[in-house]
Amino acid sequence: EDVRSFCYSLRAWKEVFNETDFKLTDGVDFSKLFKSLSIRKATELVAYGLAREKAPSLEKFAGTHLEADEYHKAMQDPETV
Repeated sequence: EDVRSFCYSLRAWKEVFNETDFKLTDGVDFSKLFKSLSIRKATELVAYGLAREKAPSLEKFAGTHLEADEYHKAMQDPETV
């Protein structure tokens, strides 16, 4: 509930967040929830600590982008990682 409130607060704070599709999922078992959430500015989303040429290839290891409705459907599948 706190994360949902945070998302609504972002929308109230800056209009740009009205177009953001926050992917929230209700009813997740307590053991599968994040223990904490931190939000901070970063120069890269995943810090490998490797030089650019040694970092894993995004073309080879990238995940599949899902639209909001596809994401919510995928979260219903117990095999979703």
